[in-house]
Amino acid sequence: MTPNDTLPRADARPAEHRWLVAHLIDAMCTEKRLLDELRRLTQLQREAVAAADHASLDDATFGMQRVLQTLNEAGRRSRMITSQLGGPSNVPLAEVVESLGLDPSPELLDAWNGLRESSQLIDAELHGNRALLGDALANQP
Repeated sequence: MTPNDTLPRADARPAEHRWLVAHLIDAMCTEKRLLDELRRLTQLQREAVAAADHASLDDATFGMQRVLQTLNEAGRRSRMITSQLGGPSNVPLAEVVESLGLDPSPELLDAWNGLRESSQLIDAELHGNRALLGDALANQP
């Protein structure tokens, strides 16, 4: 047995990282889809408030609760994968990729940018809905 036989294969860790990165891309795409669905539901909620349609408002609100629960689970998955890649679960993806010396693939960058964009859009929607719902509750007889 030579000394090199006791060392891990040079490509073993990158292969594991590629596998984990593929799962991270999938997790981020799932989170993006959920955020997009949440945004659609916030728009329905806003329309229901404007039309004083209580049944549609209840449906949209219940749908939002379901999506938020699912989103929480999806976020746990992303954090778990990030920690398996060797980074703390609360560290931004860019820092994890940099610390591992990985070159981010176009797919990883697309998934990350799509998730960030959806996060920003839903944040604006939720702020708008919060104000609208507050006004609607304040003006109830």
